[in-house]
Amino acid sequence: MAVALAQAMRDLNAGKVRPLYVLSGDEPFQASEFSEKLRSQLLKDQESGSFNYDVFDAETVAPVDLLASLDTLPGLFDAADSIRLVICRRFEKASAALLERLESYVKNPNPQTCFLILSEKIDKRKAWLKDIDKLGCLIEVAEPYDRDWPKWRGFFESRCAKTIEPLAWEVLVEASNRTLALVATEVEKAALYVGDRAQIESEDARAVAGTGTTEDIFQLSEDVVNRRPLAAMLKLQKVLANGESEIKLLSIFLRHFRQVSQALMLADKGIRDPKILAPQIGVPPFFVPKILNQARLYTRASVDKVLARLADCDYHLKRGEGTLWGDFLVPHFSTESPGAVS
Repeated sequence: MAVALAQAMRDLNAGKVRPLYVLSGDEPFQASEFSEKLRSQLLKDQESGSFNYDVFDAETVAPVDLLASLDTLPGLFDAADSIRLVICRRFEKASAALLERLESYVKNPNPQTCFLILSEKIDKRKAWLKDIDKLGCLIEVAEPYDRDWPKWRGFFESRCAKTIEPLAWEVLVEASNRTLALVATEVEKAALYVGDRAQIESEDARAVAGTGTTEDIFQLSEDVVNRRPLAAMLKLQKVLANGESEIKLLSIFLRHFRQVSQALMLADKGIRDPKILAPQIGVPPFFVPKILNQARLYTRASVDKVLARLADCDYHLKRGEGTLWGDFLVPHFSTESPGAVS
């Protein structure tokens, strides 16, 4: 059974180190964070690190070399509780010979070696994974869902030792195309930009994000959801002239309309408290009243049709056919009333 990365991190902080870890997923930031956490936890100094740390590439490593490293004991002058760290990257490229040789190892791993396998994808049907589950830990990582992004703000605040204004966080996330590794870079840039100040504000985020284009995209999405065709057309021309991708814009519209849809569904159940709604729809609490106001322009049926039209437009754009304006925005604005979207 897979465990969350946060739980695996907490176990490490509590001193619980397993002999086997498999980290599966194509999100690089979390894989890097966990690898570095293991290194800092197990390799206390540079001298032990040079002997007790090996990294291999699954596509090129000889099985005998990897097994020899896994079976090697810590140095004679290391502490009695020292543990070696061996990392094998790109394990999805592992040969059949390597997998066969590892089957016996995972049944009886070296207790003084921590073996971390990094793989973009993993076949859970493999028998050796069941042994990993008994003695080790399977961790799955991916880009956060919309509802998860607010939780990551606290993580990065702790990481950069600064508070991040909620609107600044939204700017940084959108400027990074909702990609965790890029968000990490943008937060680091913003922290350096503000210097000794304790908080990253929205103006700081816009400054490091590189232009007012991100703000224009936010306003464009607002115009689309609020059905302001002329304002949307003018902003669309501006952001496209600045090099923004139509597919990226569509993904932002899709997320915005999904938030409206979720707000409608929860409001129908009588749930309107921003503190309850915010984590459900993936926005800071102060955004909830705005989303609820926008939701009044739609019914559940009409917003479902908007989402279906966005899906059709996405299909055509990815095939190199049509445009965002012609395939989605014109039909969207052509309806007589939001409650009767055709």
